[in-house]
Amino acid sequence: MRTSKWFIMASCSTILGILMASCAPAAQPTPTSKAVAPPAATATTIAPSQPKPAAPAPTPKPAAEAPRYGGIVTISGYADPPSLDVHQESSVATYSNIDNFYDALIRRDPLEESARVPGLAKSWEVSQDGLTYTFRLQEGVKWHDGTPFTAQDVKFSLERQKNPPQDVRSMHTPFVEPVKSIDAVDANTVRIQLSRIYPPFITVASFSKMAVMPKHILEKDQTALRRSAIGTGPFKFKGYQRGIKLDGMRNPDYFKKGLPYVDGFVYYVIPDAVARGAAFRTGRVMLDVLSHEPAILNQIEATMKDRAAIYRIPYGTAYHLIWNSRNPVFQDKRVRQALNFAIDRYEIEAFDPGMLQHALYMSPVGAWAFSEEELSKMPGYAKGAAKEAEREQARKLVAEAGYGPARPIQGELLGRAGAYTAQGVYIKSELQKVGIDARISVVERAAWDDRLYRGDFFMAHIALGSDVDDPDMVFPITFTTGAPRNYGGYSNAEFDELSRQQSQTLDVAKRRETVLKMQRMLHEDGARVALGFLLRNMAVDKRIRNFKLFADAVPSGYHKWEYAWLAE
Repeated sequence: MRTSKWFIMASCSTILGILMASCAPAAQPTPTSKAVAPPAATATTIAPSQPKPAAPAPTPKPAAEAPRYGGIVTISGYADPPSLDVHQESSVATYSNIDNFYDALIRRDPLEESARVPGLAKSWEVSQDGLTYTFRLQEGVKWHDGTPFTAQDVKFSLERQKNPPQDVRSMHTPFVEPVKSIDAVDANTVRIQLSRIYPPFITVASFSKMAVMPKHILEKDQTALRRSAIGTGPFKFKGYQRGIKLDGMRNPDYFKKGLPYVDGFVYYVIPDAVARGAAFRTGRVMLDVLSHEPAILNQIEATMKDRAAIYRIPYGTAYHLIWNSRNPVFQDKRVRQALNFAIDRYEIEAFDPGMLQHALYMSPVGAWAFSEEELSKMPGYAKGAAKEAEREQARKLVAEAGYGPARPIQGELLGRAGAYTAQGVYIKSELQKVGIDARISVVERAAWDDRLYRGDFFMAHIALGSDVDDPDMVFPITFTTGAPRNYGGYSNAEFDELSRQQSQTLDVAKRRETVLKMQRMLHEDGARVALGFLLRNMAVDKRIRNFKLFADAVPSGYHKWEYAWLAE
């Protein structure tokens, strides 16, 4: 195999949908003249006929300020992590913090959105046919308990995700579905064989959700790391008080010498949005893990310009209204279509002002979405008088399905605190207009997750996110039959086949055509109601240096504080 230095550009796997070929060496962003920079990656090409990527962006000029050691980064979030086992959870509250305790084979460069850089793998090679990946691991890495890290840990972690043992739920099995075999060649080499071409594999390998976890602990007890963490990452687990805070402290033996700069981080659990805003204004926290409500951000911007950097950026998470397809009520397509007609996607913005963008199931700012004009012509996206006509159509569909005043559709609408509460009230009122009586039930995050996973709900108001804007990061994990986040049990054999086809299509235009067809199919079949994608309204304390927020992605990897430092 021949090897060349390169960055795996996320835009190629996302927009082009293929891995890159024949890449020249790419410069890394250098935080400061004295700071430790993210290392360069090494990999081979896979398909000689594939196009070369665009040239990398110029290296930013070094900042005048030198990095500083010491201090604690403080963060707020709306919920406790359901657990600290990142393999088993999909909650931002879990992996945006646990990312600091663990490492993946590869990671997104914290300062350059399009780049992938070494993690536990110092280099990787890809065969010419694109089916074999060989990872050369960092040497001398130790787990936080002092046990040496080896290729066996990588093999164990990938197998745990692909074929979860009893009592372990893997939320990310579809991401590693193409993996055919995993071999620990020696202590520092892992070879992964794929069953088919899988363009996003390097991107997948960089997810914090794909963190390598310790075999020597979990093979004895698969539940051992649900309330604590032992990783290889820049921070060690210090303590966790449920409902109060999660603490991490600097790992002095981190394999990236000189890092991290800060002494630790604290994640405060603050369910109330107003209280989170107050915590930022008083200096108790330096940023929120997700987003401030627009009115709160406006107040921060007006009064704290000298201390707060303000961000309003797209965010790869969407609100959905889902239902339990196992329930006979929702097995009637007319009822599902009625739900789609009932909700006004434009009025719902009043309950989450400045935080929603219209789209079906792929991000509205990405390459796979319908335009606003195209959406306006689809069922459920009417306005004004036309919307009232849609509601009348919904009432007729409910009646045709055999329901009405004498036999109403009644059931629970499962939700959570925060924006879910206000939106839930609106959803309930809209459904009432078409003869569906929803009873709102608000539960805390862990109970909400558990009920969704078990299918113990009638209807539910949920939010789902994706690390990158790529169909393979959305459909196989959320909509295909038996997918981990297909909580409602939707199943459509034709859709499943299209999902497999698009995953292996290298022609961008053809793949996009298939992806749009898939979204129409979900919408017309009444798989769920897409309510809109979120915008991130964030304030970041300016004392945090060497930190960057990326657009159109969930907080996976940029809340890893290894390169950040705090100004005095």
